[in-house]
Amino acid sequence: MKFDEKDLVTATELARNASHLLANVGNGRRFVIVNRNSPTAALISMDDLRLLESLTENNHASTGFEPAVEEVADPVQAYLDAVGITDVATFNARETWANSAELALQIPLGLAPNGIPVTIDFTPVHDGGDGGHGLIQGVCGAGKSTALATTVLSLCARYSPDRVSFVLVSRCHTFRGFEALPHVQRVFDGRDTAVVNDLVDHLNAIVAERVELIADSELPAFDLENSGTSAPLLFVVIDDVEPMLDGAAGITLHGCLDNLFREGRALQINLLLATQRTIALPAGFANMVSYRVALATRDAVDSRIAIGTDAAKFLPIGTGAAIVAKPTARPNLPRFEFFNVQAAGPDGIPVRQALIAKIAETTPSSN
Repeated sequence: MKFDEKDLVTATELARNASHLLANVGNGRRFVIVNRNSPTAALISMDDLRLLESLTENNHASTGFEPAVEEVADPVQAYLDAVGITDVATFNARETWANSAELALQIPLGLAPNGIPVTIDFTPVHDGGDGGHGLIQGVCGAGKSTALATTVLSLCARYSPDRVSFVLVSRCHTFRGFEALPHVQRVFDGRDTAVVNDLVDHLNAIVAERVELIADSELPAFDLENSGTSAPLLFVVIDDVEPMLDGAAGITLHGCLDNLFREGRALQINLLLATQRTIALPAGFANMVSYRVALATRDAVDSRIAIGTDAAKFLPIGTGAAIVAKPTARPNLPRFEFFNVQAAGPDGIPVRQALIAKIAETTPSSN
């Protein structure tokens, strides 16, 4: 719960913390809704808060998600604990990868309201996991880029380059520095049309290589997972994908992604796309994803298209608040707040920077 220097809270905090505020009002505190567009404010009474609490509870019941996560004293350590790292300074990637070699590809996304990590399992759906292709939706500033960076870095920390690899694409430096990770094949700048064409060529080459591996295994159909080859699961992660689908280069990229959506599972290639609006993506893309994560959406329509309910419309912007719809969780939609690898540790260094440096020390050959 955040108060300013005048002991006030914003309307967003009020809506997220009605029950907590009621207790504080009972102890003599005062609260107002602050209108940032004009110098006005309104005092909130106990009756107002009780009504808001009742409406909030009804909304939770109808949308299926929990109240906001209570603030964590040390969010960086909470993330490290969830991903299985005691201390970044002593983190041994080789040892962690060895211990995870036979484990499912599962990582924590963030914390639920009860403080328990919300996880996602990238094991294929037909094997009981959530895996396959995924989609992250949210308005500008909702936290999509941080969510993608956290997801990729968590996978690199827990699993060796023999298990997972990445092709990363961004228009806003989401993956700056990630090229140092041994898991990362390429990092592309999606703002450049020529680079988008290069991306398509790179992905087509990967597909051709994996098809050849399957052909050499003499399997009757596409099934790289059971072909006896050592190809890792490849994640193609694209931040802010819809602008890249414009123009001539976009048409080519559309065809490439459509092919990966349809054939990717057999080739052990998973797409993870981030978009401001699912409805802006080509028809059919959203129907081929296994799991969807919604941060704050522009309206109820965008929320329903993304996760099937209005719930994401009510999420605050800028906190990492999200709702995940995955095959193993439906009809319940876990509400959580994404871990933030951009946050600084006790030494003042962002955990992202520190972890990349530690993982980069370990090469695939040293695994």
